[in-house]
Amino acid sequence: MRPSLLLLKGGISSTAEFYSQRTTLAPVAHATYNLTPRTSLRPAHHRNRSSTFIIRHLTRFSPRNSKMNNSSSLPPRFSTGSDPAALETSLAPLLTTSGGRWTLAAEGEALEREFKFKTFAKTWDFMTAVALQCKLKNHHPEWSNVFNTTFIRWTTHHPKGLSAKDIELAAICDALAKDFGEIPIEQAQGQQQGAEQGEQSQQACGLSGLANRAVGSAGDCCVPKTAR
Repeated sequence: MRPSLLLLKGGISSTAEFYSQRTTLAPVAHATYNLTPRTSLRPAHHRNRSSTFIIRHLTRFSPRNSKMNNSSSLPPRFSTGSDPAALETSLAPLLTTSGGRWTLAAEGEALEREFKFKTFAKTWDFMTAVALQCKLKNHHPEWSNVFNTTFIRWTTHHPKGLSAKDIELAAICDALAKDFGEIPIEQAQGQQQGAEQGEQSQQACGLSGLANRAVGSAGDCCVPKTAR
């Protein structure tokens, strides 16, 4: 309230007297506060829920886990009875992650890649040479062919997974492809232009599907009857 109004109502003679009386008023009691940490009344599992969620969220999307979910870092799954240490040493140089041409597929149980040659005749000669090696090793691939491109997948059906034969024959395929004049990826891409490039890309994607259909038609060709 303004001092002028108090002068009229209370009969205070001067403004100075008003302020002198105001300062003599009884002090107001100040409330005291307990500054000790307050214990939460919520159950422990509720108090820790938010921090637990944050930890799980950060762990799930950390660079390390993202890398492990990437198909390029798919771990190999070797067939039962194999020597993982020895096979990993032989497998590493073949993979694209180490400068090779093969990629892991089927949850790490298979190796696959495509081979492109100048003509169908060259492609067929290459496949014939691979077939001869398959006869010598008593092992066969899952493969398909369209014109000058061949898709090859190596895997062992029984016991399931990658075996020493798969890795050995994949390396043999690389050597044979070089002997028969495989067209490097860079050169093959440079020869494709416009609609032709899109058509070739669709053809390449369909080769793995053709191999899958052949596998389905063949059934459990390599699995002993006692294990089916």
